[in-house]
Amino acid sequence: MKIEEVFLPEWVRRAEKNEFKKEVVILFSDVTGFTEISEKLDSEKVADFMNEIFEDLWGVITEQGGDLQNYLGDAVLVIFQGRMKEVRACKAALDISRVIRAKEYKISVSTGIAMGKANFLITGKYKKIFSIYGDVVDRAQYLESKAGPFEIMVDKPTFSRSRELFKFQKINKDFYKLIAFCKS
Repeated sequence: MKIEEVFLPEWVRRAEKNEFKKEVVILFSDVTGFTEISEKLDSEKVADFMNEIFEDLWGVITEQGGDLQNYLGDAVLVIFQGRMKEVRACKAALDISRVIRAKEYKISVSTGIAMGKANFLITGKYKKIFSIYGDVVDRAQYLESKAGPFEIMVDKPTFSRSRELFKFQKINKDFYKLIAFCKS
């Protein structure tokens, strides 16, 4: 097995083209409060702390069928695709908030979720690098930036396809705050 096969999701490895578009749900979560903690702990404890957090997030993400695309400092970018992708992304976001809330340190997380067509690019001859870009990625990151501590903001397409299962609060005509899971 080549090293890139370990890190590239199966559906990316099977891609017939090096560039393609696909409808997905993007979840962008950012852990806040990390800087203050890192200033008080030695580097080994900081590494242990972040590894613990990301291991917990990885478990939540994979449980809901998400593919972790990138770590961005203390943030994660996750791709959900396939059946009920918007529902699984919303469940993952609620679980991420629950996991972070349970930590002994005073940290929080804010999350943005957006659904739409994303552009995928696979580059590299010897080491495959997989990138995702487009409006849906920008929208998820924007929504995260508008979310407060432990808030989850979703776009209208995500809301429209998951409103029967979750409780939302309308923020404006395009954005909604995810409050709770209502049905199983």
